[in-house]
Amino acid sequence: MPAALLSFCLLLQSAPAPLPVRPVISSTEGGLRADVRDQRGAPVPGVRILLKGPDGRTWAATTNAQGQCQAGGLPPGEYRVELRKQAYPPAVYPRLTIRANAWLLGAGPLPELRGPRLSLAGAPTYEEAPAPIVPLRREPGKIPMH
Repeated sequence: MPAALLSFCLLLQSAPAPLPVRPVISSTEGGLRADVRDQRGAPVPGVRILLKGPDGRTWAATTNAQGQCQAGGLPPGEYRVELRKQAYPPAVYPRLTIRANAWLLGAGPLPELRGPRLSLAGAPTYEEAPAPIVPLRREPGKIPMH
Protein backbone atom coordinates (compact mmCIF):
# COMPACT_ATOMS: atom_id res chain seq x y z
CA MET A 1 0.00 0.00 0.00
CA PRO A 2 2.73 2.59 0.75
CA ALA A 3 4.23 2.08 -2.74
CA ALA A 4 0.83 2.69 -4.35
CA LEU A 5 0.38 5.85 -2.30
CA LEU A 6 3.83 7.07 -3.29
CA SER A 7 3.09 6.42 -6.97
CA PHE A 8 -0.18 8.33 -6.69
CA CYS A 9 1.59 11.31 -5.06
CA LEU A 10 4.20 11.35 -7.82
CA LEU A 11 1.44 11.50 -10.42
CA LEU A 12 -0.09 14.52 -8.67
CA GLN A 13 3.12 16.51 -8.78
CA SER A 14 2.48 19.68 -10.73
CA ALA A 15 4.69 21.16 -13.39
CA PRO A 16 7.39 23.55 -12.23
CA ALA A 17 6.15 27.03 -11.37
CA PRO A 18 6.39 29.49 -14.27
CA LEU A 19 9.41 31.76 -14.30
CA PRO A 20 8.86 35.46 -13.61
CA VAL A 21 9.29 37.89 -16.48
CA ARG A 22 11.33 41.10 -16.27
CA PRO A 23 10.31 44.61 -17.34
CA VAL A 24 13.43 45.01 -19.53
CA ILE A 25 15.21 43.18 -22.34
CA SER A 26 18.85 42.95 -23.38
CA SER A 27 20.59 42.55 -26.72
CA THR A 28 20.24 38.76 -26.40
CA GLU A 29 16.65 38.73 -25.05
CA GLY A 30 13.26 39.86 -26.25
CA GLY A 31 9.82 40.40 -24.84
CA LEU A 32 6.09 40.86 -25.31
CA ARG A 33 4.49 44.26 -24.72
CA ALA A 34 0.78 44.09 -25.38
CA ASP A 35 -2.74 45.09 -24.40
CA VAL A 36 -5.27 42.35 -23.64
CA ARG A 37 -8.78 43.20 -24.86
CA ASP A 38 -12.17 41.49 -24.74
CA GLN A 39 -14.51 40.98 -27.71
CA ARG A 40 -15.80 44.58 -27.39
CA GLY A 41 -12.27 46.03 -27.36
CA ALA A 42 -12.27 46.89 -23.64
CA PRO A 43 -9.04 46.34 -21.66
CA VAL A 44 -9.09 43.32 -19.32
CA PRO A 45 -7.08 43.54 -16.07
CA GLY A 46 -5.85 40.49 -14.18
CA VAL A 47 -5.31 38.23 -17.17
CA ARG A 48 -2.65 35.58 -16.56
CA ILE A 49 -0.35 35.28 -19.55
CA LEU A 50 1.71 32.09 -19.90
CA LEU A 51 4.55 32.05 -22.43
CA LYS A 52 5.93 28.57 -23.18
CA GLY A 53 9.33 28.82 -24.82
CA PRO A 54 11.02 26.64 -27.41
CA ASP A 55 13.05 24.89 -24.69
CA GLY A 56 9.95 23.93 -22.68
CA ARG A 57 10.35 26.56 -19.96
CA THR A 58 7.31 28.70 -19.14
CA TRP A 59 7.21 32.34 -18.09
CA ALA A 60 4.19 34.08 -16.56
CA ALA A 61 2.91 37.64 -16.34
CA THR A 62 -0.37 39.34 -15.39
CA THR A 63 -2.03 42.35 -17.00
CA ASN A 64 -2.29 45.54 -14.96
CA ALA A 65 -5.42 47.62 -14.27
CA GLN A 66 -5.32 48.95 -17.86
CA GLY A 67 -5.05 45.45 -19.38
CA GLN A 68 -1.39 45.97 -20.29
CA CYS A 69 1.46 43.51 -19.99
CA GLN A 70 5.22 43.85 -20.40
CA ALA A 71 7.02 40.50 -20.30
CA GLY A 72 10.76 40.81 -20.93
CA GLY A 73 13.85 38.70 -20.41
CA LEU A 74 12.75 35.98 -22.86
CA PRO A 75 15.19 34.02 -25.03
CA PRO A 76 14.47 34.46 -28.76
CA GLY A 77 12.33 31.83 -30.46
CA GLU A 78 8.74 30.71 -31.03
CA TYR A 79 6.41 30.76 -28.02
CA ARG A 80 3.00 29.31 -27.27
CA VAL A 81 1.11 32.12 -25.53
CA GLU A 82 -2.00 31.49 -23.43
CA LEU A 83 -4.33 34.14 -22.00
CA ARG A 84 -6.29 32.94 -18.96
CA LYS A 85 -8.94 34.61 -16.84
CA GLN A 86 -12.01 33.29 -15.09
CA ALA A 87 -15.25 33.80 -17.09
CA TYR A 88 -13.30 33.63 -20.40
CA PRO A 89 -12.24 30.56 -22.36
CA PRO A 90 -8.43 30.28 -22.67
CA ALA A 91 -7.10 32.14 -25.70
CA VAL A 92 -4.11 30.41 -27.28
CA TYR A 93 -1.61 31.80 -29.78
CA PRO A 94 0.29 28.66 -30.88
CA ARG A 95 3.33 30.40 -32.40
CA LEU A 96 4.44 33.93 -31.60
CA THR A 97 8.04 34.81 -32.40
CA ILE A 98 10.14 36.67 -29.84
CA ARG A 99 13.19 38.39 -31.32
CA ALA A 100 16.41 39.43 -29.58
CA ASN A 101 16.61 43.11 -28.62
CA ALA A 102 12.97 43.74 -29.60
CA TRP A 103 9.49 43.93 -28.09
CA LEU A 104 6.66 42.10 -29.84
CA LEU A 105 3.71 44.51 -29.89
CA GLY A 106 0.40 42.69 -30.28
CA ALA A 107 -0.50 39.51 -32.07
CA GLY A 108 -3.66 40.19 -34.01
CA PRO A 109 -7.09 38.65 -33.56
CA LEU A 110 -7.73 34.98 -32.90
CA PRO A 111 -10.24 33.02 -34.96
CA GLU A 112 -13.80 34.04 -34.13
CA LEU A 113 -15.16 32.40 -30.98
CA ARG A 114 -18.65 32.56 -29.56
CA GLY A 115 -19.18 34.34 -26.27
CA PRO A 116 -16.59 36.21 -24.25
CA ARG A 117 -13.02 36.03 -25.53
CA LEU A 118 -9.63 37.61 -24.99
CA SER A 119 -6.97 38.65 -27.49
CA LEU A 120 -3.71 40.57 -27.74
CA ALA A 121 -4.60 43.89 -29.34
CA GLY A 122 -2.72 45.18 -32.35
CA ALA A 123 -0.87 43.71 -35.28
CA PRO A 124 2.23 41.59 -34.64
CA THR A 125 4.90 44.27 -35.05
CA TYR A 126 8.29 44.72 -33.40
CA GLU A 127 9.90 47.67 -31.65
CA GLU A 128 13.65 47.56 -31.18
CA ALA A 129 14.89 48.26 -27.68
CA PRO A 130 16.75 51.55 -27.30
CA ALA A 131 20.51 51.30 -26.93
CA PRO A 132 21.62 51.36 -23.30
CA ILE A 133 23.14 54.56 -21.96
CA VAL A 134 26.81 54.01 -21.25
CA PRO A 135 28.33 56.39 -18.71
CA LEU A 136 31.43 58.31 -19.73
CA ARG A 137 34.67 56.93 -18.37
CA ARG A 138 36.31 59.35 -16.01
CA GLU A 139 40.03 59.61 -15.55
CA PRO A 140 41.24 60.21 -12.01
CA GLY A 141 42.19 63.83 -11.37
CA LYS A 142 40.55 65.22 -14.52
CA ILE A 143 37.36 67.24 -14.72
CA PRO A 144 35.12 66.24 -17.63
CA MET A 145 34.54 69.05 -20.14
CA HIS A 146 31.29 69.22 -22.10
